[in-house]
Amino acid sequence: YRLLRKLQVVTKDLVCTEVSAVCYYRIENMSVCYSSLASVPDVLQPLTQVSVREILAHHAFTDILLNRKRMAQEIQVSLDSVTCRWGIKVERAEILPPELQHNFAVEAEARRQAQVKVIAAEGEKAACGALKASVESLSGSPMVVHLRLLQLLNNLRSEQPAVILNIPPDVLTQSIDLTSLTRPNH
Repeated sequence: YRLLRKLQVVTKDLVCTEVSAVCYYRIENMSVCYSSLASVPDVLQPLTQVSVREILAHHAFTDILLNRKRMAQEIQVSLDSVTCRWGIKVERAEILPPELQHNFAVEAEARRQAQVKVIAAEGEKAACGALKASVESLSGSPMVVHLRLLQLLNNLRSEQPAVILNIPPDVLTQSIDLTSLTRPNH
């Protein structure tokens, strides 16, 4: 079969539209076919395009929508009249309905979105594994944690201008008793 996707067609009432069509064929005489043609698909592709455009150009847009099967039969007869001398029988031609074309597009988009989600999940899993390994390697030494904190602060400072206070970790761990402080008498 030969599938034509999004073929630009101008109808009799000058409506420019895209149609998708499919042509099913069978090679009946192999010796005639291969002595006449170098490549069946390379010959059928443009021939099908021309037939679809030519036949649909003789009909109004609404006529095409309402009578897709009749249009497909006309395309089949047109193609078969040319391909029969090459030993090829066009068994059927179809103009895909717009809703079917839409369903194909929705299905393709859903498949693409699913692949994006799988890739994102794999990336998230790898990031979590790296974070776990990092935490395990840093947990053994408080000094390594402090050096990593300084490195992080340095990276933040280089990205955006900011005021960064470097507070030693031992100050953060000590509790300050504010009640022991007295107010000076004036």
